[in-house]
Amino acid sequence: AVQGGRASSAVSGHARRISENPPQTSRRSTALSIATGVKLSSRLLDESLLGVSRRYPPSATALLGRIAARGRHPRRHLHPAARQTSGCAHRSASSCHCISGGAFPSGAFLPATPTTQTASMAALTAADAAFEATGNFSDCHSKVEFFLSASGLKKMDTFSNSDAFCVVYINGIEIGRTEVVYDSQTPRFTTQFQIDYFFEEKQDVLIVCYDEDKKGSADLRHHELQGEIRCSMAELMCADGTSVTKQITKRGRDGNHGSLTLHAEEMQMCSEHLSFQISGKKLVNKDGMFGRSDPFFTIKRSREDGSWIPVYKSVHIMNNLSPTWPGDMVSVQQLANGDMHRPLRIEVWDYESDGKHDAMGMVETSLAEMVECPQLAVFETKKGGKKKAAGHLKV
Repeated sequence: AVQGGRASSAVSGHARRISENPPQTSRRSTALSIATGVKLSSRLLDESLLGVSRRYPPSATALLGRIAARGRHPRRHLHPAARQTSGCAHRSASSCHCISGGAFPSGAFLPATPTTQTASMAALTAADAAFEATGNFSDCHSKVEFFLSASGLKKMDTFSNSDAFCVVYINGIEIGRTEVVYDSQTPRFTTQFQIDYFFEEKQDVLIVCYDEDKKGSADLRHHELQGEIRCSMAELMCADGTSVTKQITKRGRDGNHGSLTLHAEEMQMCSEHLSFQISGKKLVNKDGMFGRSDPFFTIKRSREDGSWIPVYKSVHIMNNLSPTWPGDMVSVQQLANGDMHRPLRIEVWDYESDGKHDAMGMVETSLAEMVECPQLAVFETKKGGKKKAAGHLKV
């Protein structure tokens, strides 16, 4: 450390939201990795650069000393209100840390010697070059995934329910579309969206919901507009349970258009994939004496708030109580966010063309259990909470 103190390996703290509004403390704890090995919470970094008066620990002081040794303002980490057209935006020279060897808001004076200047500039230049090669504008970010669900959608077709899908935009750029959920006013989409969440940048989210009219067409003019919602990534990540529900508006007007919910979670990077195939045996019949069920299954994973979100859906197989669904290969990150022991729920349904599918049973498990014990007993939950055997699944 420039000050001569011992640099701590990590400084815990919550990430501070940096936007046009005054900074707010986030519920998520995020650390910034510095090229020299020092880890510093974004809250601490934000406070240091916004001029909050406090004495920083050696690790923070060392970091700010390295920034000062560059002889320029660390504009990438500034609050937007402080990003002036030129030079320093601090209130007084005594609290300015834009010049080499200057006084910092904490009052700690950081002498910049030629040796520390050379080493600091080399380390930061290498880190900057590696990061700027990615094409991003900030290294204060984390990888975030989110899923969508809707409820109470307006019925757009006269004789059938909606065939809903959503288009997602970040800062006006389309990043992806969900699958189409047919014949449902309460669709729960399994498409996963992965984006970089930049703490100090404003990222506007626009989600537009459509009712599919021309099957398979990518031209949005061929589909009927349901409505849209708007929010920001900071609003989503700072919300309780990192979930936001908003009423759908159509052409700027409120009405009985339903609501959309975003479920977000910070990603745990995992490169592993799971190749699997599931078959059923002696599943319960929901189509009476003269018919057989058309089963399909969904996989849901638990969230930190105890809720469940769908992450995978199979095709349905007609008139078969011992079906074998097609095999698939899915990333462990998508199924369980990289955690082999995260609780999963496999639900089996009897497909109905009107979207009102009948529950055939379910089983709670995990990826680790599915690998070790591929035979899973399925149970139906009856009135009063009683469980009844409803066949088996083999993975």
